[in-house]
Amino acid sequence: VWQNLTMGQRLEALRSMLLAVLQDRYKMVAHTNMADAPVFELVVGKHGPKLKETPPDEAAPERSVTISDQARMIPTLPGAVKPQFVFFRTSMTDLATVLSMYSNRPVVDHTGLSGKYDFAVPHIDSAPSAADGAAAASDPDQSPKWDLTEAGLEMRPSKAPTKMLVIDQIDRPSEN
Repeated sequence: VWQNLTMGQRLEALRSMLLAVLQDRYKMVAHTNMADAPVFELVVGKHGPKLKETPPDEAAPERSVTISDQARMIPTLPGAVKPQFVFFRTSMTDLATVLSMYSNRPVVDHTGLSGKYDFAVPHIDSAPSAADGAAAASDPDQSPKWDLTEAGLEMRPSKAPTKMLVIDQIDRPSEN
């Protein structure tokens, strides 16, 4: 069953399981709230999009990962000479979802593009140092190290209403 879930469905299932564990072991009580928070806006670059629309009859590659209904991605392989994500039949909303997983804040699609595309997103720095990781945590404007310019896209720091988890109460964990 897990293999048939999209990335979004898997993330939601993991969040749900983690919440259940926290509620059980730590007697956590929480609620959600909407608040303005830092995000990245995924926008079209100044020279316009450089994306190839997916042909209707194109088959998804065998080793691809399901992002959503039809969207697929081939993640970069460890040790790859040219680390990159390769996307197939992917909308900009799907791309924003994937980029959010690798970012220190959510990514929101503001491209205005409604098609499904095939494209690659190269990784700029395949081996970030510990200092880079600390910088990413302390620099709220630092975007993920993916080169979107080849696709004619970019990410800009912004603020937007975001669903937040507010912890009302949490106790020491129960005994094992």
